[in-house]
Amino acid sequence: MSRHLVIAEVSQKQAYIFGNRELRRNIQRSAEIAHATNSDELEKYRKYFQKCCPHGYSKEQNLVYAGGGHTILQFPNRPSAEYFCKALTKKTLETYPDMELFVKIMELDTNKSIRDNLNELTRQLEIKKARRQSSFRPLNFGVELFDAEESSYEKDAEEFSYKNVKYEPAGWKSTNDLKDIAGSENFIAIVHLDGNAMGARVQNIYGRFSTNPFSEDDWEECVKTLNQFSTEIDTHFQEAYKEMVDELADRLTALDEASEKKRWEKHILPVRKIIGAGDDVCFVTAGDLGIECAVSFIQHLSTKKNTADQTGYTACAGIVMVHTKYPFRVAYDLSEELCSSAKRYGAVLCNEQHKDEGAISLIDWHIEFGQIRGSLSQIRNTYQTEDGGQLELRPFIVEGADTPIQRTYKFFRTLSDELMKKSKDLPRSKVKQLRDSFKQGEWETKLAMKQTRMRSLTEKGLEARNPDLIKRMVQEYFQPEQEAFYTDENGTRRCLYYDAIEVIDHLTLWRKEEQE
Repeated sequence: MSRHLVIAEVSQKQAYIFGNRELRRNIQRSAEIAHATNSDELEKYRKYFQKCCPHGYSKEQNLVYAGGGHTILQFPNRPSAEYFCKALTKKTLETYPDMELFVKIMELDTNKSIRDNLNELTRQLEIKKARRQSSFRPLNFGVELFDAEESSYEKDAEEFSYKNVKYEPAGWKSTNDLKDIAGSENFIAIVHLDGNAMGARVQNIYGRFSTNPFSEDDWEECVKTLNQFSTEIDTHFQEAYKEMVDELADRLTALDEASEKKRWEKHILPVRKIIGAGDDVCFVTAGDLGIECAVSFIQHLSTKKNTADQTGYTACAGIVMVHTKYPFRVAYDLSEELCSSAKRYGAVLCNEQHKDEGAISLIDWHIEFGQIRGSLSQIRNTYQTEDGGQLELRPFIVEGADTPIQRTYKFFRTLSDELMKKSKDLPRSKVKQLRDSFKQGEWETKLAMKQTRMRSLTEKGLEARNPDLIKRMVQEYFQPEQEAFYTDENGTRRCLYYDAIEVIDHLTLWRKEEQE
């Protein structure tokens, strides 16, 4: 009898995780998905498959790999595969009744390559998900008797959540309260981060062992390599998160020591991971810290290399800054769109600069003070200027490329830093007035920038009664204006200053740059 493959995947993950408005429950449900589909990495906490099917599952004999949001297993025949699937789905239905777990069984075809077999298995699962065949869950009639104590499965998931999602640097305490995370600003940042070109890397591993005819030795080596690949991804992304949090905690302590306002004296950690499944990461942080947290995560991740394919990591991130009372699910969905936006621009740059797929890490963000206005494309339509340009420069390049310089995070950060430093000379209220001029277009922007600088210098000159300064004011007024817009690769004129001005009151540049 021939080998049979099984693929298991939770569908509608976001609906399951964010079906509850409590952050603590969001974190718990994310851990439940990881516990139910990726059960063997931390044996003490995640022996879910073994508990579901104690006589029909062995990690050494059955697990192919877990990653990319699904788990692939192998069994010597169809009856043993069906026995495991029935045990797994039955226990999942009982333990996590709201979770939608799909499984698909397929006989391995030795006339096809390893790559073709594994791709066909994934394709058949997608067909099943699209048809929603055999998708059902128990209904609550309001009269059921529930155990007062959690099941051992739920306790395992909670323990995994603590070990894999909750992280506290020495002297700091994490919280599940969004108000505590946001602090006095009442603003949070939801950060969704996803590794670049992971699917292509898996396909490359498939290809390394896809000989014809089918080889058992190649299959065993492929399984070993895929396991190593997925395990190291999980480890490296967890390490990058912890290193980001450690860096954040150190810098916040230093900032407090240098400031009269002791914002972090209670040492409540203003960041909390929600999703930590391989290269798919989501965390929430104080609104003004989110952009720099995403950059820090990407930079720490870029120092690591996966030994299974001898390749490092790049990633893209989407950041949404909203008030604490804003519907979390809506903001999270937009963070995913922003991450996809960053990936699309990264693909354009890789193609133009002849780089490998996914070689550039980027971030994109949106700050919302009211209600999110539809999809990201609809939101970006509101950023159009009256003369056909765009207000925003983002997405910004974090790692992997230095050009175009105007689209690098270093450019944005330097400009933001200068604006903050000069806010005493040019009040922020006046800087913000420029936003209306930016919206009107380039001609109005030039006039506004000239008038703003002249007004600022006039006030300083009159206050100091300094003739030299007044003379300088007149000279600067008649200097040719520096361009406030630049032309991107598509011929679109984009404002150089809008991104920095838009977030000037909701951005803390907490990272310590090398030149500082």
